[in-house]
Amino acid sequence: MARVLCNGCFDLLHAGHREFLKVAAQFGDLTVGLNSSWSIRQAKGMERPYQSEAVRRAALEKLGYKVQLFDGDSDKLVQILNPDIIVRGWDQKISDEDRKHIVVLLPKFGDISTTKISRDPIEVPCTGTSAGTLDSSPECSGQRGGDQI
Repeated sequence: MARVLCNGCFDLLHAGHREFLKVAAQFGDLTVGLNSSWSIRQAKGMERPYQSEAVRRAALEKLGYKVQLFDGDSDKLVQILNPDIIVRGWDQKISDEDRKHIVVLLPKFGDISTTKISRDPIEVPCTGTSAGTLDSSPECSGQRGGDQI
């Protein structure tokens, strides 16, 4: 079976991430390179990531993926793991190191992103305990959330 690698931040894991990972896993034995919190702050600013390394890792592992934490240097990750296939997202650059392997470039899945979720959270209605009715209690009103696990 082919050794497959993809990597990313996977902060506020959403449906687009999940579809990307599902497709990537179809190419073989998938390892997910997970950017360290330090590397995310370097790339995206001090307000990121929204979730800790432990939370992001646990979410990926709960979905059944092998996870390798790394410092943000994807070329170094590729050299260490030496995959047969590298799966990149639509917004990821393909490096010279990547080109030494088979590279699959996947499209964006849906109109969702961590940045979009953080700027425009999706309303999530609360439900009552008995018949699934909407709960209008004060502790429920105004509750916000996103498509995350």
